Amino acid sequence: MTLKKFTGYVALLPIIVAALAVFLHVLHQPLTCDDAYYAEGLYPHYTLRRAVAGVWHFCNARFGDLTNYIWLYALPRWVTATLCAGMILLMFYAFRRLCGIGRGQTAFWSLCIAVIFTVCPWWDSFSLIVIQLNYTWAIALAATTLWLLFRKEMRSPWWLMYAPVACISGFGHEIVGIPMLLGVIAWCLWTIKATPVTPVKKAVIAAVALGAVISVSSPYSYHRMSSPLPTPHMEDPLWAIILPTSFIGLLLIADIIWFAISDRDKLRSLCRSLWLPLTVMAVASMVFVVVSNTRGRTGWVTQFFGVAALAVQLLKYPPRLRIPEKVRLLGGLMLSLLFAAQWGAVIYWQRIIDLEITRCLNEYRANPTEPVSGPIHYTHSDLPPYLMYKVDPNPLHTPWGKEVTERIYGRPILIPEK
Repeated sequence: MTLKKFTGYVALLPIIVAALAVFLHVLHQPLTCDDAYYAEGLYPHYTLRRAVAGVWHFCNARFGDLTNYIWLYALPRWVTATLCAGMILLMFYAFRRLCGIGRGQTAFWSLCIAVIFTVCPWWDSFSLIVIQLNYTWAIALAATTLWLLFRKEMRSPWWLMYAPVACISGFGHEIVGIPMLLGVIAWCLWTIKATPVTPVKKAVIAAVALGAVISVSSPYSYHRMSSPLPTPHMEDPLWAIILPTSFIGLLLIADIIWFAISDRDKLRSLCRSLWLPLTVMAVASMVFVVVSNTRGRTGWVTQFFGVAALAVQLLKYPPRLRIPEKVRLLGGLMLSLLFAAQWGAVIYWQRIIDLEITRCLNEYRANPTEPVSGPIHYTHSDLPPYLMYKVDPNPLHTPWGKEVTERIYGRPILIPEK
């Protein structure tokens, strides 16, 4: 087996371990915060129709929240865990096909995987099933839809069977659906003469547009924009929100300015490629980061599709720096092994946290008048730094986690201060 082929196989290892980490966490985690609110505080007491209507009217119109009765309450947990793990695999597969990364570009593919695992807000998307539905599922479905729209001709009527999935990808989350629709529109307007859109593809695009409209149909979405919920970073200056959450989007803006000044022909050439819709998505989604005034998960679109745009750019215009192939392959091999080991550590520490939360809840149910005992991991600083915040500490110590638990059980939860 050649080094290139071996590196290509090893590049899949961190993705597989990450999917396994998601599977085990979803399978074993006790329900807290939003998960507990829906599965234990809402659905057992309301009809499905009333519960879904309540979510739409008083929360949002996202696919994950509207349908989480299925994933949290109706299906066996192992089915939901399998689907969550599958979405991680789909996300990376769609990314590779969308960017056009070939089988022989194993070192570049390993680098892309490492960058996604580094810059995307996994630390704010791993703890709850609801968050995975709203973010990692939405990103995976959107990337799949864009891959099929941009890389397939879609002449056969059989492609219309994908229209419902395209619609779902449009309202997986408003921070995904609206920027995706803008990116698709930009692509259609710029390349309509070079690549005519078939009627079937127009129908799929219409399904995406319908989903995007649904994603902003909830009246409470506008209420949250006008009266944002209190967050730990509400008083932070705008740059302190944008810089850690959307720095790939800022990099793309600087990229556009540089090309506009130094090489407009290259910029026009990039606009005739998939770089244009991916860049539009990444930059447009920054608006939601600003409006929500929230770090972390709001940056998923900017970071993920921004990396995709940069990958397309680097494939089209490779840097002049010449690195020997063997060095590139060994570098990609080391990155893959490093992130596989990191996700292995995530599995170990997340299992500790899940057992810890289970013990706290069991003690609380058995004797609600006594404080739950330690040890309790309160913050990320209580965990090893090499996890890169991918393991969420005990959510029962957060204000929302305590409030939901107290609502469900009807009595206060006593957790000693650190």
